Amino acid sequence: MKIKAKQWKEQLLFCILLISTIIVFLGTHAARTYADQSPDAPPAPPSQISSYENSSILPDYSGMALLEGNRFVVAHDYKLGQKEPRVSILTANPCCPPQLVPVQVDWSGVPRVANDLESVAAVPGKTLEFLLIESGSCSGNDKYKPVPCFIFRMRLESSNGRWRGIIKDVIEMPEYLCEVEGAACLKNKKGDLLLILGERGSSKNGKIYPARLFWGYLDLEKNTCDFSASKSAEPVLFKTCEFDRYRLLDDDIRSCSGIYIDKKNQLWISAAVDSADEGPFRSTVAQTGYVDLNKKIPIRLYDKPRMVLYLNGLKVEAIAAPTLYFEQLKTGARVLMSIGTDDERYGGTWRPLFFPSHKKD
Repeated sequence: MKIKAKQWKEQLLFCILLISTIIVFLGTHAARTYADQSPDAPPAPPSQISSYENSSILPDYSGMALLEGNRFVVAHDYKLGQKEPRVSILTANPCCPPQLVPVQVDWSGVPRVANDLESVAAVPGKTLEFLLIESGSCSGNDKYKPVPCFIFRMRLESSNGRWRGIIKDVIEMPEYLCEVEGAACLKNKKGDLLLILGERGSSKNGKIYPARLFWGYLDLEKNTCDFSASKSAEPVLFKTCEFDRYRLLDDDIRSCSGIYIDKKNQLWISAAVDSADEGPFRSTVAQTGYVDLNKKIPIRLYDKPRMVLYLNGLKVEAIAAPTLYFEQLKTGARVLMSIGTDDERYGGTWRPLFFPSHKKD
């Protein structure tokens, strides 16, 4: 009897130790999960990130704007009826993969939840305020049934490591704006806010149709944006020629998939080929012109792009400023901007985009 009692105690002790080990493991793993990470917490070093997390598919990046330091506001192009977050905060660090935290946006005071967000633009002079811009396309449930499309003015708030989005105003987009893929907002010396939007363009039967760029002046007090001047003026058209020798007849070529205006008011436009949800994808990012806030037509395109960068295998849909952490690397390489992709079934990717390297003589 004493031997059996001893064996019983040993088995009980073993079970207790096994259960304790499992609880500790599960608790540690849960603490590392993506959804519960605080945007204010320092990133875990690569050695502490599991292979499962590294191989997970992140949401697409359909629009992006620099928030501060190494953080970006990114948009996701989910459609009506889908419950996934429309906005997230992306944190980029050299020591580990990008971290993504969803923004809890309160849509209760607006006509509906955002549908197919394709662009994000920071509001100059308004800290933590951003414009979320829908594509202007048709409803995801019925592509032949147009729905009113909006520009949402959102203010971000951070509390206890979580991000909230407050929709302050909504501007209904004109019906003639369709398939908007890029946006940028600038302020002139008078304090006027200039909003630039880029339609994506298309291709059919081997012919590329150019993207059209619109501009309008944003009035935050009246909650309006007047695009009438750009609609009546001579169209500002941009057509990428970089895919002519590669494209197939069924490729969907988008001459504008994103817009970025740098500190010198240089205009950068990304273009992309989207053959199918599985690819192949191809993209370019080109320095196509500049913005002159003193001109009646502020968008000035070069006769030929001054710099073109090629990205094979990726569909770039978001371009934005570089982060301070990536402006100058130890190798001496300089970062030109940040890019985000929407690679359909493969998810999204964030990368710093570098200046082209030149060999020394």
